[in-house]
Amino acid sequence: MRGQRFLILVESPTKAKTLRKFLGKEYEVKATLGHVKDLPLRGLGVDLESFSPSLVFLRGKRKLLERLASYKGSFFIATDPDREGERIAFDIWEFLKSKGVLAKRVEFHEITPAAVREALSSPGEINLKRVKAALTRRVLDRLYGYIISPFLWKGLKIKGLSAGRVQSCALKIIVDREREREKFVSETWYELKVVLSFNGANLEVKLWNLKEDVPLRLSKEEADRLKRELKGALKLESLECKEVLIPPPPPFKTATLLEKASSLLRLSSERTMREAQELFERGYITYHRTDSCFLSEKAINMALSFIRGNFGESYASPRRYEREGAHEAIRPTDVNVKGISPLYDLIWRYFVASQMAPAKVLRERAIFLWKDKVFVSWGERVVFDGWTSILKREFKGDLGPLKEGEFYKLIKVSALMRKSHPPPRYTEATLIRELERKGVGRPSTYAMIISNLLKRRYVVREKRFLVPTELGLKVCSFLEDKLGDDLLSPVFTSDMEAFLDKIESDGEENFSFLREFYNFLLSKISSA
Repeated sequence: MRGQRFLILVESPTKAKTLRKFLGKEYEVKATLGHVKDLPLRGLGVDLESFSPSLVFLRGKRKLLERLASYKGSFFIATDPDREGERIAFDIWEFLKSKGVLAKRVEFHEITPAAVREALSSPGEINLKRVKAALTRRVLDRLYGYIISPFLWKGLKIKGLSAGRVQSCALKIIVDREREREKFVSETWYELKVVLSFNGANLEVKLWNLKEDVPLRLSKEEADRLKRELKGALKLESLECKEVLIPPPPPFKTATLLEKASSLLRLSSERTMREAQELFERGYITYHRTDSCFLSEKAINMALSFIRGNFGESYASPRRYEREGAHEAIRPTDVNVKGISPLYDLIWRYFVASQMAPAKVLRERAIFLWKDKVFVSWGERVVFDGWTSILKREFKGDLGPLKEGEFYKLIKVSALMRKSHPPPRYTEATLIRELERKGVGRPSTYAMIISNLLKRRYVVREKRFLVPTELGLKVCSFLEDKLGDDLLSPVFTSDMEAFLDKIESDGEENFSFLREFYNFLLSKISSA
């Protein structure tokens, strides 16, 4: 309509700047700079009769909203499409409504001209179930921290210590791994490696336990004896060849992006989420807080078109993933855009690879005999590289033209000492994988959990590993001894996450749940 004006409210200046680039002059875009209301800094901020939160405006936010409410035009609230974004949207909507202003809710799952125009053409309402889930989570966390943290201060006589519903569970996971390492008793054994002469080259084979399909473990005496006795040549008893198809990995969801960014790019989870947020707000990737590997038909066709044009038809292989939740996988919004940043390129490669043909590999296993001893060697020959042309994968070299029944001269025997090692400490990548596996936290919280543990000095990084400090060990042991394991249990924490999901999906009533949780915390404190 000619002359009509629109105001779009978002959280961040970066998102606002991106939207201004392609929206017309009739649109104004303003940023609220995150949340506008929260629980008060002092006091519980929760009514213990109704378990309703008493939210207050954050500094400067009421004045901001009052200025925005005077705008003459139509209002759209376009905060992030997740629980926290919905909570921000509700607080803005509620304030505007009190001023007689009606605002509509729009969700941008990617910030591109087409996606934004589509969202603006069909605005919706605030998702009150999602808001309820967000507020319930906030109340749960406040009750836990407000009741347990002072108990911790008094017990350890250290002011300012913090306990958290998810944070303390994650700390226990790290501490339990450290305890496993301390109790671990290492075992030592030996393995035998033999080098054979083969067409002027060397071929390594290992003494093998065929039944268990592992190297044969030997004592030092057995290894030394065999090393002395092994002479002459080994006969090639059989050469097995099997063609296998290796499918590509799926596109990223939040947990797998954090894992790969940590292991491949050496990025902390906090930095990964910060960079991903910026890529989303600048319009380069879809929303980055997601549990899903699902791809829309538009995204699949975009990838296939790129693959056919750059690699050929034989490399294209459409692949669909089950939808989980409201969001797509993390993917580029335009597959023809490359080179934005190392993190973007990683997202790009996994997305394109997910729609490429499987790699076709010929796997070889050569079985050699010497008396009654079995030796084995493996090889791989790539028949068709498929997705590995874009997402590199290491392959063993092929074994070469071996012939069954022939003897191959033995030129070197080595006895290799092996030691069992304690379970490794968690890295950020492996901790996130464990949190996801146990249902602790959600995509939006993984980075924050680790960041809080580091800031509190409950854990430190040693190289890439997360190591509990003396303070972290004390806090965990105190909570276990005084309050019991169940309060820190992943099962207890994941059950609460599942209930929050149920609130969001079904609008489940939360009063009884919050009251039981509160009474449970009080009973723990009183019994301690």
